[in-house]
Amino acid sequence: MATSLNPDQRTVDFAHGLIEMEARYSTDRDQVTDFLVTQVQTSLPSLGGLTRSELIGRSASDILAEMQDQKEDWMALFKQAMQTGQTVEKELFGYFYKRWVFVRCEPVDAKKLVVIFSDTTQRRAAEADLKRFLELDLDLLVIGNFEGKIIKVNPAWQRVLGYSPEELRSINYFDILHPDDLKKGKENFNLLSKGQQITNYINRIKTKEGSYRYLEWRSRMFDTLVYGSARDVTDEVLRRQQRDYTTELESIILKLAMRFIHLPQDEYDTAMNDILRIIGEYAQVDRGYIFAYDFEAQTCSNTHEWCASGVSPEIDNLQNIPLESLPDWVASHRAGQLMHIPDVDMLAPESGSYQVLKPQGIRTLITLPLMHEDSCLGFVGFDVVEHLRQWTSNEISILKMAAHIITNSRIKYQINEEMDRARQLAETMNKAKSQFLANMSHEIRTPLNAVIGFTDLLLNTNLSETQKQYVESAHVSARSLMDIINEVLDFSKIEAGKLELEVTETDI
Repeated sequence: MATSLNPDQRTVDFAHGLIEMEARYSTDRDQVTDFLVTQVQTSLPSLGGLTRSELIGRSASDILAEMQDQKEDWMALFKQAMQTGQTVEKELFGYFYKRWVFVRCEPVDAKKLVVIFSDTTQRRAAEADLKRFLELDLDLLVIGNFEGKIIKVNPAWQRVLGYSPEELRSINYFDILHPDDLKKGKENFNLLSKGQQITNYINRIKTKEGSYRYLEWRSRMFDTLVYGSARDVTDEVLRRQQRDYTTELESIILKLAMRFIHLPQDEYDTAMNDILRIIGEYAQVDRGYIFAYDFEAQTCSNTHEWCASGVSPEIDNLQNIPLESLPDWVASHRAGQLMHIPDVDMLAPESGSYQVLKPQGIRTLITLPLMHEDSCLGFVGFDVVEHLRQWTSNEISILKMAAHIITNSRIKYQINEEMDRARQLAETMNKAKSQFLANMSHEIRTPLNAVIGFTDLLLNTNLSETQKQYVESAHVSARSLMDIINEVLDFSKIEAGKLELEVTETDI
């Protein structure tokens, strides 16, 4: 006899159990019409409010009708197993009991059907909680095997790398690993297979669009699978790289500045080319150059140049360029402002800048004025021909430091040149003076020797006392003048570097 179900009993856990049923066929035994419950095995005192005795002997159609659970066709599942002779499995939701049940229908023979069931409500709830947790987790979670096959990922992978979970399951992990990180990645898998845990390991993974993101990993092996958690640290790594790059570039500039303090005049050109090369190589540009402005002639000329390997030099083609062809450059530089062209192709084809830069294959450039007080002496610049390049504010600050060093060195070089010219002029004038004194001394000594000689002869003649006194005075004065002239001549020889020493024996 049917027993009415108490609604309070509807949420009783089904747990696990087994029900044996005997099939009932139509008159011609062509179709299964119903089932009779013959045995019930379960650890629970009742199943959804019905005891074992209340279930045995009743038809399945009566029990299902009493449950009023019409949204899931349980009877169709039973009939399918019996009519096909194959095991049928399905997870169903019992709306009357509000529980999930995994049902396995196994036909024993043409009459007997065994139905094995288990309550999966708690498992499904746990899986749903885990799924929601994984969907909310900002980290990239992955399960894979040691061959690199990706088995399961959370949605964060699509947000960071662009791949859907289905796409990742068809991709091998090693295929999206950066080639330079492949060796280390396989070494880590080997460590995982030995039971070691991987922490704080950073590598690069290719995104769907082809770029790379830096991921920091924590991985461990459980059974035969690898469980990994990764965090996108791309921005952090790039900031650190930029900071290290800037620090190193600043160090290079300071070393160059120290070099220029005591730079010999004859090493100026070499040093200018070196500073262009060092900055160019470190900043990964293709060409560096220095231009000098000549505002009197209204031209500018390339004075120094460095080119990367495979990039053609242009210094010979960039001499005496009319300033009128680059009015915006000149105006910016004279105002102490840099000139930055991110993309030459974006310039108007009729502009002077485009017509000068495009034939050189330049794609991006930056130039900085060489300012001394309020005057612009020229500019230093860097070109990129292989790709477009963006300059950060830190890089521009360092380039300004380099421009300042070049400016000071150029001024020092010009001052030294002027001093050399003045020194050479002074030396020339001094030599001319010495030559003049030597010539004059020689010309004066010739007639003076005659005066000395004739006054000496005159003293040997009959002279009155008065006459003799006059001649002796003239003779002494002439010899005194000769001594002075000889000393002037000796001084001139010293300045001219023609002094000769006389070697004589002396009794000390």
